[in-house]
Amino acid sequence: MLNAMLSAAANGGSVGWNPVSFASSDLKHSASPLSGCSDSYTGTLSFWVRMDAADGGAIKNFVHGGVGYVQLWLDTSNILILRVQDTGGSYASYRTNSAVLLQGSAWRHVAASWDTNAGASSKQFQMYIDGVAQSCTRTDPYAAFQQMWGSTPSNLNIAGADGMQQLKGSLAQFYLNTSTRIDLSTGLSKFYSGGKPVSLGPTGAIPTGSQPAVFIGNPAATVTTNLGFAGNFAKNGTPTDTTGL
Repeated sequence: MLNAMLSAAANGGSVGWNPVSFASSDLKHSASPLSGCSDSYTGTLSFWVRMDAADGGAIKNFVHGGVGYVQLWLDTSNILILRVQDTGGSYASYRTNSAVLLQGSAWRHVAASWDTNAGASSKQFQMYIDGVAQSCTRTDPYAAFQQMWGSTPSNLNIAGADGMQQLKGSLAQFYLNTSTRIDLSTGLSKFYSGGKPVSLGPTGAIPTGSQPAVFIGNPAATVTTNLGFAGNFAKNGTPTDTTGL
């Protein structure tokens, strides 16, 4: 029923609600640099997740970028950490002030956005879980800097770090925009509505009107096909299809 409702809302195309389990697997994009991207100060990340592994005890990566990219992970104390960086040593991070417990049978929604075009202690970050803005601490010691999506060879991993620190869970509607920051205080409804997913369109273009760099929305057999514009992924392990909401 949910898939049918979302497909109808997507102007006749697939909306990418094809949840995939990454129990012992992850995706890796090793284009040099990331195909079709430009260096940018801003970005937006959104995805649905259902954790399989026990909370705590090991780092779990949702997205792990190489030098100059972006990372989002749960640390061993279940603190959710967003980190953006350039290739010259500048970085900023935004971390929840309390543990984020995502394990269980329920699907959870995570969204974050950032703008690093500001001086130290002035960069903009947002992080939402299930529609609720998170209380976070910002570490922001550097002048404005860009993420080097377009100029620096690196790897981009989803659900792990190239075979390590894997998510041990399932993902759906994984969206990464490397050029546009959506103000989640007013724009979260582009991804999340009343505990349910909304249509992002067959290529993830609905939230901004343009295709994002990364939109992972196919079932397991073709999950390495990026529905965004930045080229396809390879996989470590064997992702499998799982159940939806």
